[in-house]
Amino acid sequence: MAVVLICNNSYTDEKGKVRKCGQMEPYMDPKTEQVFCSLCNKEMPGITHFNKVTLKNLRQYKQKVTDTFVTKCQNCNKKRNLKLWEMISFALIVINLTHI
Repeated sequence: MAVVLICNNSYTDEKGKVRKCGQMEPYMDPKTEQVFCSLCNKEMPGITHFNKVTLKNLRQYKQKVTDTFVTKCQNCNKKRNLKLWEMISFALIVINLTHI
């Protein structure tokens, strides 16, 4: 079961409305032992040692964001997302379906 704390900060939602964070599941940076709000991503001051130990024991850390369908150009080393038709043509090449 995850730790639930109250954050007094505010954040802007997808529609552009400013909302209070309120009750949420915070995450911890295991290296610095700082606790952050999962909604506004700001540091939460005044977190007790007990809560920090509990977050660490439950491994309630921020998940790493991975890029899906990202390719790296061999010439310029820039990363970009594949378009749908590029993914389909790549899949067809891999599966060796040259005719549809």
